[in-house]
Amino acid sequence: MAMTSTVLTRVEDGVATLTLNRPKAMNAFDADDARAIVEATDLFAADPDVRVMVLGGAGRSFSAGGDFNWVLTWPDLDAITRRVGADAMMGAVQAIYDFPKPSIARVHGAAVGGGVGLMLACDFAVAAIGEVPFDGLRPDLWKRYLGIVLDGLRPGNTSKLRPAAPPRRLIEHPDGE
Repeated sequence: MAMTSTVLTRVEDGVATLTLNRPKAMNAFDADDARAIVEATDLFAADPDVRVMVLGGAGRSFSAGGDFNWVLTWPDLDAITRRVGADAMMGAVQAIYDFPKPSIARVHGAAVGGGVGLMLACDFAVAAIGEVPFDGLRPDLWKRYLGIVLDGLRPGNTSKLRPAAPPRRLIEHPDGE
């Protein structure tokens, strides 16, 4: 099933896949795309056959975040319309964060701005070999915001990344204990 042409969805063997599909724009997204992300996560959450959600991007990048072409129209819009757009973007990140089943960001290429927000909202982020999605981010920020321990990490080498703490939700007992 496809939510829109720019947000593709599929469910197969218990795995729900949500793919940002604007490869020429590095999967930048606007308010309509953000609302489609929320709608897809709501449908996946309600589907008893879905056991995990994988979020990815088509083409060479995970996501460049908010679509600058869309954001550049904001000065001509009234405050309420701008707020609705901003709320849609935040809603997409919140919907993924609140997703009641495990979620995995399949990261390759760039993850920038709101794309980082989508990635961080997932329970896990898996980066392609040789990819450092935040090349240039200070190591103290990696640890603070991503919850990872750095052991000799340098740009282009992710082999030393390891979790600093057990992932949330997956360590919870199904009976709530």
